[in-house]
Amino acid sequence: MRVRPLFNRWTATEQMIPPMSAAMIVKNSQAPMLASYVDAPEHHYKAARTPRLIGGPWVDIHPDRRAEVDALLRAIETELEPVTQLATAIEQLDAMLREEARGQSLEPLYPRVPDVLRGHVELVYDLNGCPGIRFLESLLYRSSHHHRELHSVLLQIATKDHRPFEYSTPWVPEPGDCHLHVPFDHPGLDVLFGMRRKPCSLGEVAELLNVEPARSDAFGGAFTSDAPRPYPRFAGPGVRIRYFGHACILFETAEVSILTDPMVSYTTGESGAPARFTFEDLPDTIDYVVLTHAHKDHFYLETLLQLRGRCGAIVIPRNNGGSLHDPSFRLMLQAVGFRNVVELERLEPHHVPGGTITALPFLGEHADLDVQSKAAHLVRLEGSSILCAADSNNVEPRMYRHLHGILGDIDAIFIGMECVGAPLSAVYGGLLTRRMDRKHDESRRTTGCNGTRAQAIVDEFNPQHVYVYAMGLEPWLSHILPIQAERDGDGIAESDRLIARCRERGITAARPYCQHELLLAPKRA
Repeated sequence: MRVRPLFNRWTATEQMIPPMSAAMIVKNSQAPMLASYVDAPEHHYKAARTPRLIGGPWVDIHPDRRAEVDALLRAIETELEPVTQLATAIEQLDAMLREEARGQSLEPLYPRVPDVLRGHVELVYDLNGCPGIRFLESLLYRSSHHHRELHSVLLQIATKDHRPFEYSTPWVPEPGDCHLHVPFDHPGLDVLFGMRRKPCSLGEVAELLNVEPARSDAFGGAFTSDAPRPYPRFAGPGVRIRYFGHACILFETAEVSILTDPMVSYTTGESGAPARFTFEDLPDTIDYVVLTHAHKDHFYLETLLQLRGRCGAIVIPRNNGGSLHDPSFRLMLQAVGFRNVVELERLEPHHVPGGTITALPFLGEHADLDVQSKAAHLVRLEGSSILCAADSNNVEPRMYRHLHGILGDIDAIFIGMECVGAPLSAVYGGLLTRRMDRKHDESRRTTGCNGTRAQAIVDEFNPQHVYVYAMGLEPWLSHILPIQAERDGDGIAESDRLIARCRERGITAARPYCQHELLLAPKRA
């Protein structure tokens, strides 16, 4: 069973959870793409199937269904007017501050804040006198601006790995789809996804989730009377490290399990599909889920919702929140039903049985925006140390020199090397309140390390193992990371060079694909 969380019938991302950014996305991303499609459906449909254009702002719906897309656009203009009004108010307030806030007190401007934002924002300056808006997120989540009624969950039978790129296309019904009209924090979802391990009456779970009678057959088709095979928990000794694809890694000892950036493949039964670990290869209880940052391929709501019921705690980098581009990570997770959220400051360890999880500074990959909701993580277990650097970009090598002075050598490094990236507007365009200079946009990219920068990290920490991960190469990632070899080959070439240099020095190095396992023997203190 494949799961697709939806917001306003679009695949839900991190930007669609906080009320203020969700409003901006509806107004500035969803509505313009729908309007463009309605004007030229054949153009969109063709572009969405052109390899070098896949991943762009093309609605991938057959032109024969133009009327359905037009209805979605009309709904935004009518039924979702309160949502678009909030976005308009944010843009108006931002414009007023740019025009009138010149360093004087901002107090006289409060009565002129657009009415829908009154009491939900603080007007602020930075130390250099640049004005800004701080959103009072805790209030917004408890206000009429938090549109949980736009949440839903789509269930589909997974028969193959490939999925068309989803993030520019709303869902339109297909035969066999089961659409659950429930918010993301609905407790019935934990019962549903828990049925991978624990049986439950089909009628009971259908009632919990308000499954429409017309969809009961599609819903029932996702279940079986066969019990799953028991999970053979790792009993040690040492640390077992399993690569599940992209940036998803499972660490296990006899005492604890830790899963990073969950993005787990389904069992499809597709002929010729590469071997991989799936949900069946996860422990019944995952003690800690660790998130490095809130980009959609690391904060992957599709897998996170399915693991919520078996997750002990979720560990994230601490951030201040209050902005469109860096909202509260903790409140975002709580809004989708996670209750035990652990925030870590950089270099703050969280003690776990037999070791620690320590957040480390994470530079780059966010187009030079002031984003604090990002951290690499150092996992220490059974005396071994493993760095999960995610998409960290070594723009300042001295930082790693400072870290080495504190942490010492590291046994294994996992590092992303997607070194081309996308321009700022591709990730944050829907949140912009003013047009950006094209040259600036192209220069500010969401890039990780190239070979030289990654090599400098390796040289600093002297690891025995180096793995290049988070490259988006697995076949089940086509809907989120449509990697094209001719367009995106630089990262592969750079990682090949890093791997070769490491091997020349006697370091075990590889770029895992789909599935990999590493065992680290316990070390005595």
